[in-house]
Amino acid sequence: MVMTVVVINLLISGFCLCAAWQIWKLRRTLAQVANALTDYERSTHKVLYSAPVGILQGQRGANLLRQQYQTLELQLQKVQQVLGLISLGQGVWRKQVRRSQRPRTVKKRF
Repeated sequence: MVMTVVVINLLISGFCLCAAWQIWKLRRTLAQVANALTDYERSTHKVLYSAPVGILQGQRGANLLRQQYQTLELQLQKVQQVLGLISLGQGVWRKQVRRSQRPRTVKKRF
């Protein structure tokens, strides 16, 4: 009877030892994961800490470029209008030059 109790106690102790060993390994793994996540969080924080400032600067730059683009677009329209007028003037000038260079024919009246 004593032998049976001793054997059962040894089995229970072995089972508890195995469970404790598994829990200890799990705790070690969880500690490593927690440390890695903390390192990742620190790295991410360092990278993203200045992101809002960079985003605002980018937005300001984009707005400035939009304004400059609109100004340049207006200037381009004005230049195109001037070039159109110059082209029209050249066409009229050529017609005048051609008319003046044509020999005149005398119309006979009967």
